[in-house]
Amino acid sequence: MKHILIVGAGQLGSRHLQGLVQSELALNVTVVDPFAESLDIARIRADEVVFGNQETNIQYLREVEKDTIFDIGIIATTANVRFEVFQNLISNCSVKNIIFEKVLFQKESEYEAVEKILVSNDMNAWVNCPRRVFPAYKSLKSLLENETCFELIVKGNNWGLACNGIHFIDLFSYLTGNRGYQLDNALLNERVIESKRRGFFEVNGTLKGYDINGNTFELCCDDSAGFSVSVNIVTPNYNVFINETDGDIIVIHNGQETREVYKPVFQSQLTHLYVEEIIEFGESSLTSFSESKDIHLPFIRSIREHLEKSLSEKLEACPIT
Repeated sequence: MKHILIVGAGQLGSRHLQGLVQSELALNVTVVDPFAESLDIARIRADEVVFGNQETNIQYLREVEKDTIFDIGIIATTANVRFEVFQNLISNCSVKNIIFEKVLFQKESEYEAVEKILVSNDMNAWVNCPRRVFPAYKSLKSLLENETCFELIVKGNNWGLACNGIHFIDLFSYLTGNRGYQLDNALLNERVIESKRRGFFEVNGTLKGYDINGNTFELCCDDSAGFSVSVNIVTPNYNVFINETDGDIIVIHNGQETREVYKPVFQSQLTHLYVEEIIEFGESSLTSFSESKDIHLPFIRSIREHLEKSLSEKLEACPIT
């Protein structure tokens, strides 16, 4: 029986748990969170789904037990404490494989430090930017594999540019095959927004990016009423429009238009797939830590610089999660 750890049992961690227990594999799952309320949320949500294997069991703990050996650890905490949580975990336990939530860390130094720890401990690690495993985007990757130039434009309101922008930059990297890029934050709104989570900030406006091959992206977000997000991908031969909110995909090729249904995939439908893939193959379709580090760092720097300018203060860390 494989031993799986989830650190952080709040909104996202509890969804990971829902997905995990749907696996047909018999799993020994440990959920750790210092707050009893979060553990209660996890218990309730685990009871809402049908277990894929009746031998799977879950234990809920306020702290991880020392010297425990885990096959896979999922760190679903907020970004401001993730580095400390990771350090404490590997100091007290053995973990062969790690899945990190994003945004990875708030300080640039923590990215290098974690990479060194992973290498020295021969640990595998990936980052949960799941659009590259969504069926719709996997099909799109295959459709556009021979295209030589990409323009990706994300538009919408209240989708969380600071919190979720890394998802779309990861998608850009996935579709183009390039992890290196540069950013222009001049069109971000000067006024920043205090996040619902205390101590974190959000931004609106437009963040532009480009890579050395001429591929570009724009992330556009405003604060008008409601919520929406759409993705437009333009190449020399295709114009693809994905309305993630309304569930539409439109592909225009050689003047011909085709329409499909876009089906969102929720975390509670994904986590067991991640775990089964790692257990069976020792690999994951998620972004590797090394690649995600390179994708994260320019974004973290750019958002921090913008926040420093808007808040008129020097920041030791980028306060987003």
